[in-house]
Amino acid sequence: MRRLTCLLALLVAAPSTAGAQLRIVHDTLGAEMPTAITCGFCAGERFGVVFRELPGARRGLEPTDFPLLIDAIDVGMGAANVESMSCVPQRSGGTIEVILEVYAGDTPPTGDIRALPADAAWPGERLVWASDAVPLTLSVEDDTGQYQLRFNRLEIRDEDSTPVEVDTGAYLRVVITLPEGAAGTSDICGAPLVPPGGFPVRDDDGRIAPERNFIYAGGAGWFWSESVPGGAINGDWGMRLSVFPSGEIPDGGVPTTDGGLLPSTDGGAATDAGAGGADAGATGMDGGGGGADAGPTVEPTDDGCSCRAAQRGRPAPVAFVLVLALTALWRRRR
Repeated sequence: MRRLTCLLALLVAAPSTAGAQLRIVHDTLGAEMPTAITCGFCAGERFGVVFRELPGARRGLEPTDFPLLIDAIDVGMGAANVESMSCVPQRSGGTIEVILEVYAGDTPPTGDIRALPADAAWPGERLVWASDAVPLTLSVEDDTGQYQLRFNRLEIRDEDSTPVEVDTGAYLRVVITLPEGAAGTSDICGAPLVPPGGFPVRDDDGRIAPERNFIYAGGAGWFWSESVPGGAINGDWGMRLSVFPSGEIPDGGVPTTDGGLLPSTDGGAATDAGAGGADAGATGMDGGGGGADAGPTVEPTDDGCSCRAAQRGRPAPVAFVLVLALTALWRRRR
């Protein structure tokens, strides 16, 4: 497997004008939007998103966007413990290092995915980028009992420090594998299972479309979020993709990165997952999260670092901060 480097860059709160960049946002995470942390994972388990076309007027990743350059991926993660089958927020989080893989394919996966390879390309896919040590800063609870959501912006670069080119395809599949955390921090991850170092953040207002979000459960295989046994996961993972699509790749030199944050609360087609018709609701395994008033967006200071993912112990910079409320537990049932 090809292991390259991942550079980190600060994502400022106001969007810039790099018009060639396409930003694909499935989630609705933002001020005053329902949010949740899904705490049913153990170390070595996975979650991710298939970025492909979207129904209706929503702008997804289209086959006509290829060839393209992958510029960046934004990821939100939270710090929590699981006690008595409940998600308990933490006030210290730090940085974890995850495995991040990006695959490209010509025919989007569909149907039952349980038996597909756990740590390799699915049928018809090819690995286009991966790193064993991508640092992600965890969101933590503040003094008011709410979370401050921090998105980590990961600039995807090849050996020449340029955006990664994908010549052909119809979709990109992004997968994160959760690392080991401190022993005893999750009572659903008893031996031989090990608690993870953090948990994925998601919205809680339904999924943007079927067969877009997925998980990998140890001993059970892959599941689409809407097909998790015991209860669907009622939202879209906080994972966002930035690319330079076909026909919009600037001539001469490396494209200018759009450091802006596309607001996810403006109701636009590219960002609003909506709730109508896309989700039957959560039962059993996912308790859901209440609609929480996140309050105003807090703009970060522009003092982040830039460092290589292969280097350990370096903090990932904060991309943007939103205060949001707790939490949901995906209960593991084998």
